[in-house]
Amino acid sequence: MDFSKKLLKKLMAIQFKQVHTNWLQTIYSYMVDSKYRTKKRLDKFLKDQFKNPSPEVIKLAKELRGQDTDATMINILKWVKKNIKYTLDKDNFGKNEYWANGNLTYSLGKDDCDGMNGLIYYLARLAGIGKQCLYCAIGDVVGGGHFWVVYYSTSQEKLVVIDSTYYYTPKQIKIRQPFKLGEHYKTIWYLFNEDSIFKPR
Repeated sequence: MDFSKKLLKKLMAIQFKQVHTNWLQTIYSYMVDSKYRTKKRLDKFLKDQFKNPSPEVIKLAKELRGQDTDATMINILKWVKKNIKYTLDKDNFGKNEYWANGNLTYSLGKDDCDGMNGLIYYLARLAGIGKQCLYCAIGDVVGGGHFWVVYYSTSQEKLVVIDSTYYYTPKQIKIRQPFKLGEHYKTIWYLFNEDSIFKPR
């Protein structure tokens, strides 16, 4: 195992210990377009978005920067909640499932959980928050499958949920409870960012 993988494994153990004790690095492709049965690797789905980011979205990300990364995350969460309307993929794209990239969700001004929370991840990265502190999660919540963001606050040394759709709260990071599976978020299928995909062992 090379040094970067060892470091990543150690970081995962620290950040996600309260969620699950053992994580397996893996490869997984998810259906991002149900009409054409198009699948894409979860990490690649995120990484591809940064090849040609919209100048408008870059400008917005810079405007949403706060005093620190915690404040930036809350600014982004509030902006997405206020400006992007929750809309089912069936109504938005005429498909049962469609994962839009951040540029498209921003330009349409509407999407479901994967679009809205995917935009949060996209804006956070463009605002300068490191990928080692950001992951997208897919899993079960009360009511079915869901996509949300988890953020590791280095100043507070805790992992918190950032979610604009299912269980939204505008509370500042320092007064939030650390993320744990239970009352709202039942299981995690996969955690991923641009570089890695993990699943509970």
